[in-house]
Order: sequence, then structure tokens, then C-alpha cells
Amino acid sequence: MTFISEYGLFLLKTATLVIALLIMLGGVFTLRSHQRDKESGGHISIKKLNEHFDDMEETIQEAVLDPSALAASKKHKKQQRKQQAKQQKKQQKATSNKTTPNDANNDIKRKKRLYVLTFKGDIKASAVSSLRQEITALLTVAKPCDEVLLRLDSAGGMVHSYGLASSQLKRITD
Repeated sequence: MTFISEYGLFLLKTATLVIALLIMLGGVFTLRSHQRDKESGGHISIKKLNEHFDDMEETIQEAVLDPSALAASKKHKKQQRKQQAKQQKKQQKATSNKTTPNDANNDIKRKKRLYVLTFKGDIKASAVSSLRQEITALLTVAKPCDEVLLRLDSAGGMVHSYGLASSQLKRITD
């Protein structure tokens, strides 16, 4: 009888050890896959900030204005949007008849854009490669009239690695 109880305890200890090892290996595998995802190039997200601010303005007006003033304000904005849409159509027709899409005059008529890059650095400067890819993607669509804002969050680190980041930022100014 003692042999069976000792054998049962041995099996429970062994099973506990195996389960603990599997959990640790699963955790290590998960961390590795997240690290590989970060190193593989990251991601680029595009947000239209104008729409966000328009929604905020509308929310504040709904809270502050009385219903009749709010209705008048909405009607006025709707009329402005219609007029802007008509003007844009006229400009597009005029420019499509006269110029090509890559013409310098077309760049002047286009709205100025602000591109926001976020750089979160560490001591090893491991995010420099993703910064390089983001800047390359940005330079393919940006025009000389556009602006770039860099949100930099770094505690410093290796000089040669951050020198590479500096050269990437120089590409934007050039």
C-alpha cells in the first residue's frame, strides 16, 4: 500500500514539474515572437486629425449652444462644405485639362500636410531600423511644402547607433 501511495506522489510531482516547464517554455516563446514582430519593421498608422478635431468642436457646440444656434451653425458649416467641394471640382477640372498630375503647380494648390513620426528609443537604439523604414515611406509621398513633426522619446544610448538615427533625420531636412 505504501508503494502505491509513494508511486502516486512521484507521478504528481513529475506531472507538476512537466507542466511548470511547459508554461515557462510557452512564456519564452511568446516573448520571442513579440520581439521578432517588433524587429521585423513595426507598423505605420495614419490618422486624420482634422476629423477628430471637428468631432470635438461639434461636441462642445452641442453642450454650449442652444438648439436654434446649434442648428444655424450646422447649416452654415454644411453650406461651406458644399462650396468647398464645388471649388475643388472646378480646380480639378481646370488642372486636369491644363497640366499633368506631377506638375509643380499642382503641388502648390495641394493642402499642406503635417506628418507625425514617433520614435521611442532605448539604450541600444534598436528602433533606428524602423525609423529608417518610416522615413523612406514618408519621403515617397511627402512634397516640399509638407512638414514633419518628430516625437522623440529617448534616454540616450550608444553614440554610433544614434548617429544612424541622426542621418535618417537629415534625410528629411534634405
